[in-house]
Amino acid sequence: RVANAWGAVGDAQQADALFSRLKTAAASEPVGQTKALIYRDAARLERAQQQPERAQQDYRQAMVAGGITPTLPQDNDRYTYLTRNNPGDDWLK
Repeated sequence: RVANAWGAVGDAQQADALFSRLKTAAASEPVGQTKALIYRDAARLERAQQQPERAQQDYRQAMVAGGITPTLPQDNDRYTYLTRNNPGDDWLK
C-alpha cells in the first residue's frame, strides 16, 4: 500500500525502490494472493514509467504467484492466452 501511495503522489522513484525490496522478499514466499499483488502492482508502476519489458516480466511473475500457471510463460502466445478471462475469448472480438 505504501509503494502504491508513493506512486499515486508522483514519487515513482520511491515507489520503485519499495517495490524492488518487496519483490525480493516475495520471491521466497509461497504462491498466494499477496505475492501476486506485489508483482501486479509493481508491473502497473513500471508500465506507467514506460518500462514495458519490466512490466511484462512482473505480470508473468504475478501469474505464477497467483496460481494461474505453474511456470513462467516464456512465449507471447502462451502469455496472451493466460491473460484471457474466458478460454473462448478472442482478441479480435
